[in-house]
Amino acid sequence: PRSGADAMAEAYQHGSDEKAAGRIDGFNIGMNIDECAGQSVFWPHIHFIPRHKGDAKHLGGIRYAHPGADHREHY
Repeated sequence: PRSGADAMAEAYQHGSDEKAAGRIDGFNIGMNIDECAGQSVFWPHIHFIPRHKGDAKHLGGIRYAHPGADHREHY
């Protein structure tokens, strides 16, 4: 069986290939672990999110995954 590390490596390689081909400007890879973190299907899986310049109001990546949160309170 393949491991979570294999899946992360594959997602990273896919993102790197897409970026090199000029189809995306960047990418996020992430996992939601437990319901409070947004997990809605309860088996291991990875989210690959292609990104394009100007596609988000804020810079800072995953810290703005919860748009209304003031993350300075926690970090």
